[in-house]
Formats: sequence, C-alpha cells, structure tokens
Amino acid sequence: MYSVLIVLFTTILFQYQLFSQITPFDVLPHIMRGINLGNTFETDSVEGHWKQDAPEEWKDNGPAQEYYFDAYKQAGFTCVRIPVTWHTRTLYESPYTIDNNWLQRIDEVVEWALERNLFVILNAHHETWLKENYSNAQYRERFDSIWSQVSMYFKDKPERLMFEIINEPLGMSVSEVDDVNARILQIIRKSNPTRIILFSGNKWSNVDELRLAAIPQDNYIMGYYHSYEPWSFAGEGQGTWGTPSDIAAMKARIAKGKDWVEKNNIPLIISEFGTDTLCDYNSRMLFYAYYVEEAFKQNIAFAVWDDGGTFNVYRRNQQTWHDTKEILIHYSHVSPTQLQLTQQDNSVKIHWLNRMTADSVDIERRFTNSHFQTIARVANTDELYVDTDIISEDFHYYRIKAYRNDSIFYSYSQRILVAPNESQRNPYFSEPFVIPTSFQAEHFDKGGYGLTYYDVDFIQSHSNYRSEKGVDIIQTQNQSYALIQNQKGEWYEYSVNVPIAAEYEISVYIGAITSGSFSIQSNGVIKSKSFTATGSYTNVIPNSIRMQLPSGNQILRLNITKTGDFAIDSIAITGINSSLNTLENTDFRIIKHENNRITVVSVNYSSHRQPISIYNVLGKQIMQLQLEQGLCTFSLMHMPHGLYLVKCGGIIRAIVVE
Repeated sequence: MYSVLIVLFTTILFQYQLFSQITPFDVLPHIMRGINLGNTFETDSVEGHWKQDAPEEWKDNGPAQEYYFDAYKQAGFTCVRIPVTWHTRTLYESPYTIDNNWLQRIDEVVEWALERNLFVILNAHHETWLKENYSNAQYRERFDSIWSQVSMYFKDKPERLMFEIINEPLGMSVSEVDDVNARILQIIRKSNPTRIILFSGNKWSNVDELRLAAIPQDNYIMGYYHSYEPWSFAGEGQGTWGTPSDIAAMKARIAKGKDWVEKNNIPLIISEFGTDTLCDYNSRMLFYAYYVEEAFKQNIAFAVWDDGGTFNVYRRNQQTWHDTKEILIHYSHVSPTQLQLTQQDNSVKIHWLNRMTADSVDIERRFTNSHFQTIARVANTDELYVDTDIISEDFHYYRIKAYRNDSIFYSYSQRILVAPNESQRNPYFSEPFVIPTSFQAEHFDKGGYGLTYYDVDFIQSHSNYRSEKGVDIIQTQNQSYALIQNQKGEWYEYSVNVPIAAEYEISVYIGAITSGSFSIQSNGVIKSKSFTATGSYTNVIPNSIRMQLPSGNQILRLNITKTGDFAIDSIAITGINSSLNTLENTDFRIIKHENNRITVVSVNYSSHRQPISIYNVLGKQIMQLQLEQGLCTFSLMHMPHGLYLVKCGGIIRAIVVE
C-alpha cells in the first residue's frame, strides 16, 4: 500500500509540474528506462525497409505499429527514442520543404507514445549528407530549415516530447558540432522556448566526445552519449564479456558521464547502448545487468538500442520480449546477482548472491523453446538450489525473482547446456579412426548435442543423413555428404587412435562460396586456419595444419571460428614423416563391377586375415567380411540404392549403389 501511495504522490507531483515549467532534472526520473524504435524511420526509402540483403536477420523490421507502444508501456519503459531521417523526404532546393505526409506519419507515431504518457525523443538521424559536407553553406541552410519546420510542426505537443539535435555526427569536427548545436538550439527556441533539447559531441557521440563539446547557453538542455564498448563484443559478437577488467572499464566510462553531470549541472541520458543478440548469451546478460545497475547508481538515464534485427529486445512481429527486458526494467543494486550454473551428473546447481532481505524468492527456468516459469520458491536466505528435473541435450535458462514491498527484483538470466553423460559417447563406426586415416566430416562421434557436437541453433537442415538435432548436412553433386550452414561457435568431435606419437598434418577438405575459418583442438592444443572461397561446395580443396599428437585414443575437435557459406567435406590425417603413413592395412581401394559387385583391394596387406565392415548411411553395420591376402569381393545387388561406407584398417571409403 505504501508503494502505491508513493507512485500516486509522484504522479500528482508531476501533474502539478506540468502546469508550471518542468526542468531537465524534473524530467530525469521519468525517463530512466527507455527504448529505441530503431531501424524504422531512419531508413532511406520505405519505412522499416532495412537490410534487404539480410532478410532473416532483419525480419522484424517494417512500418511502426501502435501495439509496439502498448508493449513498451506494459513492459515498464517510460521513454521511447524515435530516430528519424528527414533529408530523403525534403526538397534539395530552397525552401527545402519536408513532405507533409512524412510529417503526419511521424506525428501519428509520436502521438501513440504521448497518449500512453510515455516520454519521446525525436531526432535527426543518419543525415550523412550534412555530416560529410558541413562546410557547404547550402547544406547548413537546408538542415536549419528542416529543424525550423519540425519544431514548428510539433510546437504544441506536451513537454514530454523532446528533441535531439543530431545523431552521431561522424565526419564533423568538434567545432562544427559545437556550431550546429548552438545554431539549431536557437532555431528551435523560436517556437519551443522551454522544450528540452538533447545534444552531444562529434563522431560516434561517446562519452569522451561529449566531454569535449561546448555547453550551449540554455536552461532546458540535456546531454546524451552512446556506448557499445567494447565494439568487438557488443557490435561484432566476438568473445565474451564479464571479467573484472571488463566491468571496471564499463564503470569508468559511466563515471566520466557522472563527472560531466556534476561539473556542468546538466542531466544525462545514454540514449543508445546494447549488444548484438549474436553475442555469447551469458556475457550479454551480464553486460546489460552491470550497465543498468551502474547507470542507476550514477543517476543517468538510458534508452536501450532495439532495432527489429540482431540488437532486438522486443520481437515486433512475434510480440514477445527477449530475456534482456527483465534486466532493463527490474534490475538494480539490490537484485540477486552473481548467478552461476553448474551441471553435476543429472542435476543443475544454481548459485547466487542475495543483496537484500526479500519477502520471497522464486527460481524461474525455461528451456530453448519455452517461457520462464517458477519451478521453486525458496527461503529468502537461500543462495543455492539444485534442479533435478532436467532434460539432456537442451539449454536450461535460469533467473532469480525476488519480491519486496510489492516490487519485483530480477537477477540477470544465465543458461547452461545440459549435455549427455560422457558414457554415451561412441565413435561413429564403433571404433576410433586409426591414424593415418581419412573420414567424412559428418562422421563425428555419436552421443548427443553438447557432448560430441554443438550447433548454434536447434534447426535441422537437410536431415537425409543424420537425425541428431540441429545437424546441417547436404548431399553434394558427387554423391557425398558435407557439413553446411557452419556458424561461429559450432564444433564436432571425432574419436581417433594414434599408434605413434608424432607430428601429423590434418587436412580439412572444404568447398566454399565465401571465406571462413576453423581450428583443430586436441589435448589442450588449438591450431587455427583461415581459408578463401573456392566457388562452390563441390570444388573441394584441403586446408592443412600441423599438430603434435601423443599416442593412444583421443578426441579431435573441429571448431568453426568464422561464419561463412561453406561445406566441410572430409578430414585426412597423415604423418609428416613418410614412414608414419605405411602402417599395415591403413589404405585400400574399391573396384566396382556390374550388378553392384564390389572388390576391396588392400594397398599394404599382411598374410593375416583383416576385417572389413560395411555400413549404411545411418551408421548401421550391414556386413562383416574378411580380407584374404589383401583381397575381398562381395555383392550389394540386393541392397537399396544409395551411399554405403566401407571400413578397413581405420580407413573409411564411400561407394554408391545405383
């Protein structure tokens, strides 16, 4: 009841302030948690028409819908930043008139937000024509006219509508940005004397660039800056985030913003920050949590970048939220933190740290294709829960939800892949490949997702060979198979037997439409290799590395380290010393006769009888034969048409029955 009265009092106070004049610091508490309507009105052609060359990544873009704003409001966001590109709808010659239909459309969307009592930031976005040619007087005159028209058109809107002069003026110098800030501010003030105006520095508008900018002489201004540091993680999805040095660097950047506020007595908003959804999931959750907590500690507002693409927070077409939403709305300095997950046998242990005395604490969990649900309520002093109701070969996502005084405080979520037990591992043909050898790349060990292979998603493509979840295999034109849709982070493991410890050459045969890279990992050693396009999946060439291998049974892991359009056909392992490649019965050839009669000839044979195994494409053994003096003839005339595999002395060869 107490919290309800506080909210009511705050609302009444703000309503009172609306009849007087609100200051930037009056507004600040009401815009602390914001979101961007990105990649919608800053496109150069059709509204929401973004990234035509990558439709899958950007499929949530399209014309803005009114229900977005219901979703923003219901989620708990209080401010919406609406990036707008004006110049493509503006005449190039004086009087530089903006298309009235465009103004009306922007007005419609702004009203959707204002009607829901949301604050709105309206800006000039992607005005590259000006940024790269600021010395051109006609261009400056055109930009002045744009802001004159925009400010006049929206002058009667409530004070909850704010203007941002220019977004990320890359290409402009510090003095040029100081000039445009001062000039546009005066233009807006002619029709909007007390509307709050946002400004920043040059280039990418980061905090250091804000600190270099001149402060306009005005009582109704706010500063803004953007932050995607480190870009290699947040923007490109490389590596992980969350080390003490990562956290310290992030806090230091926000501290610079706090120092700027105190020095200039001007409030501040981080009007863009976030990470690509291609980033490591656990790192991404940590990034948002630390960012939100530290911004609140320093009394700096934020608006997360959300764009209907790979930075999505709100899935616009599905009308669902990414897991980051609960962090953005419900995370604070008293939320449960330091969430850690460990798999032990047939359970997952969940550890966390309490930072307040809660009324109650729930454990929430979801799987890959489900929503979070409460699986347990624990004592408010507990910091450990063991989940025994788990599913092998699936991601398990966990978060802690604490209640106090009718308020909700979420931890950030973390996930763990529950892998099958190691006892389930089995070489594809029951026995490890004996080196020197060659084998098809799709013949990775059996055992299951997360144990013997890993795919970025659970979507299975071209499932005419192996039935494991997520495996992407294609049959190529030469009647062979290959691994395709290879994405960074995926891997495959192969059991091998090394009779002699030595340095070996490992050649991965790849047909590539685009470039990519991979690494081979064994016994704690990783060797990497980049490759270029060959023009097609069937134009296969070897990409070789050298690696020292100890004797005995071991696991080779093939890691995909760069996403690309390429097919991995096979792997060959040979000794650097030629004597390592003359092991008895380690190579053979196949002669195919009429009526699908087959002869296997061993290149290096002994006087002993040697076993031959015949498998179908599912890895099921259908024949067990013997080489006599290096020769064996048999028939497959009664077998169904298709691909069969012959194994002899650790070597696998393919034959086609037609």
